[in-house]
Amino acid sequence: MYGMMGHMFGYGYPNNVDWWWMIGFGLLRTVLIIGIIVWIVKTIHKEKYRGTSSNAISVLRERFAAGEIDEDEYKKKLKVLSE
Repeated sequence: MYGMMGHMFGYGYPNNVDWWWMIGFGLLRTVLIIGIIVWIVKTIHKEKYRGTSSNAISVLRERFAAGEIDEDEYKKKLKVLSE
């Protein structure tokens, strides 16, 4: 009776179940996009932090080589930085 246009505008369907699917998939898509953005930011931050840690280890090695700290202090700090 309504033809193709009737189905396009929601006529002929027994109830509005289609709206719940649209809302559900819209929320799912939003959560996925936010999740991907959070994952990218964490990955970038982790790489940046990892570089900082290796710089700190380099400074620690230099201080140990220069005799500024003893072996016990070097090992303690190296263990903390490596975690």
